[in-house]
Amino acid sequence: DPAPGCHGTACAGKDPVLMACGLPGRADALGAPHRTGTGASVEIRYSQVCAAAWGRIWHSHVGDSVEISAPGTPSRRVVVTGEADTRAYRFTPMLGDPDQNQVRLCFVPPHGTAQECFRP
Repeated sequence: DPAPGCHGTACAGKDPVLMACGLPGRADALGAPHRTGTGASVEIRYSQVCAAAWGRIWHSHVGDSVEISAPGTPSRRVVVTGEADTRAYRFTPMLGDPDQNQVRLCFVPPHGTAQECFRP
């Protein structure tokens, strides 16, 4: 496997796939995956190797988005923009070195429905 491309705060805002933080054996779920009211699934991912967290969404709809946040760090968001995105995992950019217990992931549906938020 390639070496991780970042660690801790250096991962902030970067892509977990491009930085090799999300490779098998390098990332685990923080808590259980959640199924949203619209049927999309969301999950908080964390890599010990990279000391970074991110959100992912799948079984989604065009316009769905997820936003990951933690105290003391800017939140990061990904929006499902096309039909191809609905059939794949989509990832937020990473939070670098967050407090794992304080990470929050919010699902935001496109039509003004209330967001759904989850913690590990």
